[in-house]
Amino acid sequence: PKALAGWKRVCDAVHVAGGRIASQLWHVGAHRVLSGNEPNPGLPPASPSGFKNANDEVGEPMTDADAQSVVDGFARSASAAKNAGFDAVEIHGAHGYLIDQFFWHATNRRVDRWGGGDLAARASFGVEIVKSVRRAVGASFPIIFRFSQWKLGDYMAKSIPSPEDLGKLLAPFSDAGVDAFHCSARRWWTPEFEGS
Repeated sequence: PKALAGWKRVCDAVHVAGGRIASQLWHVGAHRVLSGNEPNPGLPPASPSGFKNANDEVGEPMTDADAQSVVDGFARSASAAKNAGFDAVEIHGAHGYLIDQFFWHATNRRVDRWGGGDLAARASFGVEIVKSVRRAVGASFPIIFRFSQWKLGDYMAKSIPSPEDLGKLLAPFSDAGVDAFHCSARRWWTPEFEGS
């Protein structure tokens, strides 16, 4: 509550100056490598299959209840951001953090509803987060979704092999309620896909 009151003051000041402000919501997932880190020292790293990168095992796979708890947490956070006066939220699904860990076949080796060989199936965790956030903030509140190819610890990683696959990944997010996509490109001066 105290932090949200502080953010309300920030949002109010931005609005007085004629600006708009969005809150970025994210979960670091397996990049929280050490239990004991603040603000919740008892929490272990979270990841779809227990991996931070392709061959870097850091813990146990998330349970279905763990995944649902994160989905619900994003919705609560989005609602809190809206109530604090933010004009939009951006859901961070990039850089090898938790949502992106679900996209990448190297870190998502699940065969349940949150995984599998198909990119659309691996995207289902992020899509559920967006649906939950949309329900929490209403139809007219802007939702931005950030995504990337590269990951922390693997700058050459590619979750999305082609423009067609990019369309397959992003269409369900658009359908779920994303208003704008923020593509984070590490080497913005080179084409992402062959021939593009």
